[in-house]
Amino acid sequence: MQRHLHLLLTMAWSSLIMAQTAWPPLCIQSEDWTSGTHHTAVTQPIEAPCSPVAPLSSGGTADAEFVSGTEVHLMDGFHAGDFTGDGQFHAYIDDTLSGTADLVLIAPEPATHVVDNLVHVEKWEKLEVGLRLPQDYLNAVDSFFVHYYSNGTNNTATPGNVDTGHDLNPYADDSLQLVMTLTSPSGVHKMKWGFYMRETQWSSTSDTARLTAFPNSPLDAYRIRFRTAPDEEGTWQFSIAVHAPHTRTVTEVLLPSLAFSGYAFVCDPPLADNHGYLQVNTVNRRMLRFDDGTAFFGMGVNMADIRHGEDDSVLALPGGWYRCYLRDRRIMDRTMRQLHEVGGNYLRMSFRREVSALEWVNAGVYDSYYSAPPCNNGTGLRDSSNCQYFAWDFDRMLDSARLNDLYIQLNIEGSPPGGGGEANTWGNHPYVRNFLYPHRDPGTGQFDMKRFFFTPDSAGNPQYDRGVFYYWKRKFKYILSRWGYSVNLAVLEPFQEVDNLLGYGTQIIDSLRECCLESYGTWPADTALPSTVDNWYTQMAHYVRGAQMQADPAASFLGDSTKLLLVSYALSDPLMSNGQVRKFYRHFANPNIDLMDVHMYTWPDTSEQNQLDDRMKDNWNKVQAFQDSFPTQDAPLEARKPFNAGEVNYFTTMSFGTGQDPWKNQIEKVFHNYDVSFHNELWSGAFSGKFATGLTWFWERVFWWDEALPTPPEDQANQFQTEFTATLGSMNKLDIGLVTWYPDTNRTIHHNFKPLADMLADSDLVATNFFNENYTSKSCYNDTAGIESYYLMNDGGTMAVGWVHNLNAWTMNNYYLARNLHNFLGCVTPDSQSVSLPGFAQDHNFYITYFPTRMNATVPPNDSVRSNLAGEVILNLSSDSLQGIANNALDTLHSDYAFVIAPYPVYRGMQVAEDEDSGPINFEWDFSIHPNPAVDEWYISFSDDTPKDIVIYELSGRRMLAWSSLIGRTIRLHAGQLARGAYIVHVNNITSHKVKRLIIR
Repeated sequence: MQRHLHLLLTMAWSSLIMAQTAWPPLCIQSEDWTSGTHHTAVTQPIEAPCSPVAPLSSGGTADAEFVSGTEVHLMDGFHAGDFTGDGQFHAYIDDTLSGTADLVLIAPEPATHVVDNLVHVEKWEKLEVGLRLPQDYLNAVDSFFVHYYSNGTNNTATPGNVDTGHDLNPYADDSLQLVMTLTSPSGVHKMKWGFYMRETQWSSTSDTARLTAFPNSPLDAYRIRFRTAPDEEGTWQFSIAVHAPHTRTVTEVLLPSLAFSGYAFVCDPPLADNHGYLQVNTVNRRMLRFDDGTAFFGMGVNMADIRHGEDDSVLALPGGWYRCYLRDRRIMDRTMRQLHEVGGNYLRMSFRREVSALEWVNAGVYDSYYSAPPCNNGTGLRDSSNCQYFAWDFDRMLDSARLNDLYIQLNIEGSPPGGGGEANTWGNHPYVRNFLYPHRDPGTGQFDMKRFFFTPDSAGNPQYDRGVFYYWKRKFKYILSRWGYSVNLAVLEPFQEVDNLLGYGTQIIDSLRECCLESYGTWPADTALPSTVDNWYTQMAHYVRGAQMQADPAASFLGDSTKLLLVSYALSDPLMSNGQVRKFYRHFANPNIDLMDVHMYTWPDTSEQNQLDDRMKDNWNKVQAFQDSFPTQDAPLEARKPFNAGEVNYFTTMSFGTGQDPWKNQIEKVFHNYDVSFHNELWSGAFSGKFATGLTWFWERVFWWDEALPTPPEDQANQFQTEFTATLGSMNKLDIGLVTWYPDTNRTIHHNFKPLADMLADSDLVATNFFNENYTSKSCYNDTAGIESYYLMNDGGTMAVGWVHNLNAWTMNNYYLARNLHNFLGCVTPDSQSVSLPGFAQDHNFYITYFPTRMNATVPPNDSVRSNLAGEVILNLSSDSLQGIANNALDTLHSDYAFVIAPYPVYRGMQVAEDEDSGPINFEWDFSIHPNPAVDEWYISFSDDTPKDIVIYELSGRRMLAWSSLIGRTIRLHAGQLARGAYIVHVNNITSHKVKRLIIR
């Protein structure tokens, strides 16, 4: 037996960046073997033990053997001896094992996560390793790119030049097979697939810098990466296998298969802000919730692409509008940070060609591309870039999402073949170029859109293992291998608006649709296309989620159930005839699809000034109709899907001026106007029964992106200022009929999220567990009184959470060029200051708590207690009426409120309020319940000795148990007659109130 001592490669890695270190040796420790067989044979170095405080001993009849392909290190704390019978210890080097892997730890940060040579990673956090391929593999990969781009990367690729016997396409998962096999602490075997990537950097620090290669990065040598996020605490083991079964060296020798074993890491408890992956809430099937049971309601915007303004002049570069620059990345980062700061948690993003498309022009090669004009007459966008640069940037976007607690709905195909955009978007989609255009009808110029999803065999049946679906599977495999680890990548939306696909319905292509001339004409509906799309979802879901096949990793299903699958539609018409609905929206009934998404827009007109807002009512009606229609209104709860409106907007297109170039745009993009629109969309959407709200398509207005908004039209009749500015922070002088001008400063409006986020995070509301239980959405629209309300009600009608709104407060009553004091500075009070909400349980008393909906609005209406005998609860707002406040313009403090109605007190945690019985409420005071869940008894602990009154309520509001004037910092209580279930514990110590939830098992 030899004892090998060495320095742990510190010098070898001293030149590398901090977030990279050689993977530590296999650590064997904390064992005392006196019997049994304990054999370890790995390619890794072995260290036993890693720390002298975790000793390793072997004796008695134990048969222990350590075999390494490189080194065995027996350290302080190791002991072998006192063997009896056949007991022995043997350690040696076996050079017949595969050579040492050049494997580095990239994430988590080695400086803080390698302890005593053991890698530690928190549950659900990223573990990333990099592998340097042997030289023979690298030569074959380099040869592939030389042949594939034989004319250079700024010209059309030459796949026909590839030497299939000697070149290795690193993106072809059946050619270069990269498999990580993990064993969880409980013994479950899982596979993760590696992927090929390139290190990237911005070409400079200027605004117009573009992404470029970074070959000098210390990490660039490690282009093979594996990423995973452990979901079970304890010690994991993993091994890595590399195969290239079809590739030979120049000497005609098959590339050798490589196997690397002996790697381990420890999964620690999760960080406080990581609750796991998002899944459908199976109790109410309306919201989402995390793996740990925490409820999730999405609040955020679309951030689907870049916004450079109205033309190329902003960046003064040819084609500048279509390119992603460093400035765009900085703005997106800033937006994500700002959204987090106001409580937002959700983003809808898109893999568009100009931002982060993974695959473009070239099918199955996620690398350099050159886009030639797609049209026969040579028109269309000409551009070149590299999809690996986009992918590297999306790595950074996911890191930013994790840092800011944002969860992403990723639209994978932002520009599929639809009615418009062929010349500059989908015309160079790799599946269009390679699988559709070659089969274009020479007479009509049309093609069969079903080929975009499946290539038919000779009998016309779709093929699932070849043709275009083979490439679809490769792309999804790459996406999930590279980004599937992330809890922040929550929802996959394969296609932007499936009903906009060519042939889904009859479409007319003309000069206004930015399509190639050969595509002009009427495209008839293909009656087989909806079922083809539906089958694509089914087959892709099966491939992504199917059980892994350990014996055949290359052909295996991915076994990944962490991502929700969503289908989106452009058409929002659930009231079409039932037969049309079933066919048109058939994907909503597909059990493989988790979430539904219909895009809802509204187009007000200036003729609607001084009228009531009916736009949110229409949207609410559509949401309800969709949720009632799919699968059917009387279908069991478990068949329903959470629903969202993933694009919501007012679009009030206005034109001003005469001549060749009059101003034409949406008034929501300028001045105050979109503030009230966005505010109303946000709050009505929160209580319409959707799983998210705020998904505006005007995100550049919400955050006021640099140079992304149009300059407002000139106002020649304005005696104070005729030319306006669109610069953030600058002021415009508006003439609205006053003696002097009205100051209007250009500002962001994302602050509207904050009051909603504060309300939904209110500790008393969270304690009720309302959003983790079943509820329905209800509305009350009273155009006679000028008031509306949208609210969510639990089963049994004992609790509701909602929003009440003055119908006079909306965009068309705030049209800034009307020169009318009433129209700009506020809104009139509705005819009634009360509204009756139906649907509540009868013979109950209800506590009504109001919440402000505007920043710094600290005076909501008085809270109250209402008796309910007829199934209705009346909201009386006369103490702070629904009106507008002059000099606050659209940031009115009293045009709407939110509320909670419950059979027990649910207090605001955002301010000190007055309680009519007990005086001011101290929201800093708290108590704890343990154990919870409880069986026969539990304890309530406090930080003071003041007397407390404790009341236990059923969720229905029925008072079950009560104790008065209890004294002590820890109080022991018995369940008494409480049955198993959930209860509300209400504690009052004269100066303080608090509500928490108790579970009895």
